[in-house]
Amino acid sequence: HISIFVNLPDAMSGFGILVSPPTDPLPKILEMLIEEMDLSIINQDTLAKYRTAYNQYHKEDHPFVKDDNENFLIHIGAAKRDKNGVVRPTKAGLLMFGNFYDITNVYPNYFLDYQDHRNLEGDDMRWSFRITSTNGDWTGNLYDFYYRIIFKLIEDIAVPFKMNGMFRDDSSLMKKAIREALCNTLSNADYHGELGLVIKQYHDKLVFSNPGVLAIPLNKILLGGISKARNRIILNIFSYVNIGERAGSGYPLILNATKEGGYPTPELYDEFNPDGTKLTIFIKKIISQDEKPDVETEKP
Repeated sequence: HISIFVNLPDAMSGFGILVSPPTDPLPKILEMLIEEMDLSIINQDTLAKYRTAYNQYHKEDHPFVKDDNENFLIHIGAAKRDKNGVVRPTKAGLLMFGNFYDITNVYPNYFLDYQDHRNLEGDDMRWSFRITSTNGDWTGNLYDFYYRIIFKLIEDIAVPFKMNGMFRDDSSLMKKAIREALCNTLSNADYHGELGLVIKQYHDKLVFSNPGVLAIPLNKILLGGISKARNRIILNIFSYVNIGERAGSGYPLILNATKEGGYPTPELYDEFNPDGTKLTIFIKKIISQDEKPDVETEKP
């Protein structure tokens, strides 16, 4: 099982108690268009990269492939027509393809943060590398954030040598699980929440923290088959380019990958006041007694 530790108010304090969150209106909210904005807020470089990826996973005769940008954004849920027929971005479209300064006009607390805590030099060094949505040298949107950090997150995962035809196959179930964890974090965050979204990378673990508690009870997450992302449209947009699972198999996939790979069990936390969710995936394998090297004892 995924470990769960829930921090509750004093009157309800306890260990291992699962509290179902209140009904969350955000899925419908993210489908809403933003009347004060038009498609000029869509970053064209981000959209071009997304469409290139989209074309790789869909046949040339797929109707959306031949769309102009306006209709393409409508078809993937990133835009809608208002009552006057003007195409405007949805809130999901803004988060996925907008620029940081436009996103914070709608989500004032929006903040993305990746911290690399490996290879620290000196006690006063807090991280060796960091990317935030406020850097100013990139868009700060969700799609670009995913690709700025995903290859760092999976670079320490050892993959057995395997050939796929003439090429080496570098894929692994654990790498897929980490991609899923990042997609889940971005798709399930409450961007109206008080906290920022923070990803921390250590030598032995990856910690994914997002604002907002779990959208469905943990026991249903573990069973799989139920997909209720807080930000459904964001999850859909990712899935169109083969990122993330839409069938409610995300957390079971992570559990299976860690079990099959011989890694410690992941930990999933709900935290309250301010609300947040934290997933820790351990990336150093458990060494069994059989695998431990023999140590010669010194003879007297």
